[in-house]
Amino acid sequence: MEINLIRLNRRLGLFFFFVISLVLSNVSHLYAAGSSEVTEAQGKIWVYVSQAGLGSASPISFHTTSKTFTASAPLCSENLGFPCINSLDVREIGGLKWTKMTAKVKTPAKKNCTFCTYTNWNSIPEINLPAGGESYNWSAKGFIDVSLQATTNGYFDGDSKNFGTNNAITYRPSGFGVEISQPGTINAPYSEFQVHIKLGKFVKSSSGWFVGRLTKPTIDLTGAGELIISGGAVMVYAAGTEVEYAKMPPEYVSDLVSNCIPLSYCGLTSDPRSWNDKTPWQSLGYGMNNESTFRVFSQWEPLFSDKAQFSSLLWSMSNMRDWTKPSDKFGTCAAPEGFVGVVTSNATVFSFDPPATTDSGLSYTVGATHLKPDGTPNLGTYGISLRKDLAKCIWDNKVLPENLGVEITYKDGVPKVVTTNLTSSENFYNFNSSGFGYSMPTLVLKEILPIVAKEVTPVPEKVATASKIKPKLLSIICIKGKSTKVVKSVAPKCPSGYKKK
Repeated sequence: MEINLIRLNRRLGLFFFFVISLVLSNVSHLYAAGSSEVTEAQGKIWVYVSQAGLGSASPISFHTTSKTFTASAPLCSENLGFPCINSLDVREIGGLKWTKMTAKVKTPAKKNCTFCTYTNWNSIPEINLPAGGESYNWSAKGFIDVSLQATTNGYFDGDSKNFGTNNAITYRPSGFGVEISQPGTINAPYSEFQVHIKLGKFVKSSSGWFVGRLTKPTIDLTGAGELIISGGAVMVYAAGTEVEYAKMPPEYVSDLVSNCIPLSYCGLTSDPRSWNDKTPWQSLGYGMNNESTFRVFSQWEPLFSDKAQFSSLLWSMSNMRDWTKPSDKFGTCAAPEGFVGVVTSNATVFSFDPPATTDSGLSYTVGATHLKPDGTPNLGTYGISLRKDLAKCIWDNKVLPENLGVEITYKDGVPKVVTTNLTSSENFYNFNSSGFGYSMPTLVLKEILPIVAKEVTPVPEKVATASKIKPKLLSIICIKGKSTKVVKSVAPKCPSGYKKK
């Protein structure tokens, strides 16, 4: 059985090797059952989409002969420099009191890369080399042990034998990720965590927009360069389907051709243009934070039957900074240096770019199946943390943060406002919305003015009273022999002995 990850994000380098391997390994395990039958099948393809959003966390530091490096943040108490992990707290979902966790033993890691050199090193801030250490497993009474990894990835030039020195080497950090999981798994416990990471002078290199797998997150970055992230683990549902070659979306075949020729780019063994009902069964997995994952979900969404295949409970946050196209603008606003904001969601796929600036606010697109694997509705979560100085620029100091809310628009084009919760930290606004449905809605953080009911002065009801009513008098003529009388009354009657004429 062949598993491939399309377009291995060539611009990000080989330090994503282990993440890619993890994705492929997970997919292999999922579909290993009945693999003997799979290899005999012909004329069908399985497409699997699960954008983990994990960045490239690693429990151990290393650099490669291809001049990339992965620096696992040490504990601050180890005095290797910055970034470093200062503390980790945990509490039950919805709890009020944080419990301090203790770093116990180092997280085991297999050193199975032949072109990697595994080692610890001190940071050299003046030439942008972050500290490299090892990750730990953390414990607290009454809670499940977890592994916490905060990782910086990057490139360097010069002789790799001189790595860790300032001997004519330039270091370029490009990605920063934080991940919490149960040891030996990709799943996090169903708890809330708060991480304190001291970035020091690496605030700028650990910058930009981040994407996350958190529920109800709050973010802050203190003036002293300490990044504080809190939130709960979020359940993410993966999509997948098997389809005959003849029913493959034409645009998908075009993408395979444009992105996988030469075939070595994607690990394919045969040209997609030649696939037919006699071609052996193929399996393709998508899980990276790039445009390919989002595009493939969009292409295959009509074929996913509205139902997810399986789920993972994740707690992670990472940025995917592109050094070839650095962003210095956010709409008409200059992008501030350092940590700018984060978008979090339980969607199967999400845009890895920052939210787009529109006339009314910030627009972001997500995608997931309508239903969970058990057939119940898959309700969405969306959180955005935004630096206060950037928010003031985007809305030109004319919009109060309490008037910002999330408007969601589906394919029918009818916008709906969803309930949005606002919290504020020292330097960030944190907006969180939940309870909306999928599949591929567009979410816009914009000014949503509260509906104010017009005050209507009640008109007093006119009450009829006896003093104000003039009764209508009726007249009748009564006769008795030659005598005649005219009687006027509301209900006139002739006197005794008289008859009505």
